Amino acid sequence: MDRELWKTIKEEIDLRIDAEPSLGPFLHSLISSQADLLAAVASILSSKLHSDALSATDIKKFI
Repeated sequence: MDRELWKTIKEEIDLRIDAEPSLGPFLHSLISSQADLLAAVASILSSKLHSDALSATDIKKFI
């Protein structure tokens, strides 16, 4: 994975958080706290697919 791309994405997320602080915890947990772009995509997808039958954490492990 291109480290420069991931660095740019994280910088953009920081700018979004500065502009809208209330989004900080949400964006941090889904994107900024992830190790790389693939982990961030898995985190976002799992949060979208979360249901009573299968938790977001289980979905992320699967992805």
